[in-house]
Amino acid sequence: MFKQVKQTKLTQFNAPRSGFTLLESIISLAIIMVMVAIYAGFALTRSANRHVALRAQAAAIANEELNALRRLNVNTLIDGSGAFRGVLYNAGNWSITQDSNNLSGGDSENDGGHVGANVLELAGNSAITNAASGRMLYPAGAYGDGSIRTKFKVLNDSPNGWGIGLIFRASDTRNEYRVRVGITGANLDGAGHNLVVERLVDGVVTVLDYKSVTCAVNTWYSLRVELASAAPTIKVYLNGVQQYTNPIGDTTFTSGAAAVLGWGGVHAYIDNVKTVVGATTGFWTWDAGPDLPASWIRLGLNNLADGTPNTFDDNGGLTIATYPQVGSKFLKKVTVTVSWAEHGQTKKYILESLIGRSTIGQ
Repeated sequence: MFKQVKQTKLTQFNAPRSGFTLLESIISLAIIMVMVAIYAGFALTRSANRHVALRAQAAAIANEELNALRRLNVNTLIDGSGAFRGVLYNAGNWSITQDSNNLSGGDSENDGGHVGANVLELAGNSAITNAASGRMLYPAGAYGDGSIRTKFKVLNDSPNGWGIGLIFRASDTRNEYRVRVGITGANLDGAGHNLVVERLVDGVVTVLDYKSVTCAVNTWYSLRVELASAAPTIKVYLNGVQQYTNPIGDTTFTSGAAAVLGWGGVHAYIDNVKTVVGATTGFWTWDAGPDLPASWIRLGLNNLADGTPNTFDDNGGLTIATYPQVGSKFLKKVTVTVSWAEHGQTKKYILESLIGRSTIGQ
């Protein structure tokens, strides 16, 4: 009478879970937040350390300028604002590279070669025209009497208008002697000559002598100046041969820094650098390793990044004012400013001091 219904037992299967539970998500998020906080802390610490290091460099450069001013006669410090005085810095993109061509076993000035494969390279820079594009100071500070020499080879990718040479008896970028040589036919003095000797006094250039010489790319040359206290005070030699019939007798500067000079974006190799001062001879060939010798490394304005990488020395400023009243001949107030770029902003270190002597109460 009754219909029997067969019951089927349903078996429940537990499917595997997918995703995270709420607790696991919270824990993961917390770990990520901790890691972000740690990274941010490292980044802030690194940024702070970099700022401290840059500020310390700027302070050292400012103090060097202040000490240089203290060595000058206070009566020569003219009121106004301008570039640093009494100091000269390296400039340009210099590095050690190799040139295995034209190797010579000795150090003759006219052998057409250089000693050792390592050379000092000044990278070319077509953005710099008719201006210094490289400056590498010789060690030992000031040079008075003596001999200063370099061997150089200009590469054929150098832009038109290049020059290579020496700066000597320099106190700063506006007060110096320099000799420049360009490719045959170059016009370095405005009168069609490619070997010129010049004097700069407060930035005003005077051509002391000039000549047309043979100079080609991809060829090693030797350039030397001989300096003496008594006339003739300046003699210039190219490949060991004295240039100019009458050596130069100018006595405006008697001592100062010396440097290899790159001009107009030149791409050049430098080697066999030599100085002779009295009984002391210095000789550098860069073959000790891949880095510059310690004696050639110095901190300067151009080590600090700025917004004008192709203009040298412009992140140092100097302001001079009479103190305490206009017309004071004995006391000057100087303000030294060093600027640098950091995180897209311009930072400054400013140093003020009085130079000279006070006559108050005398």
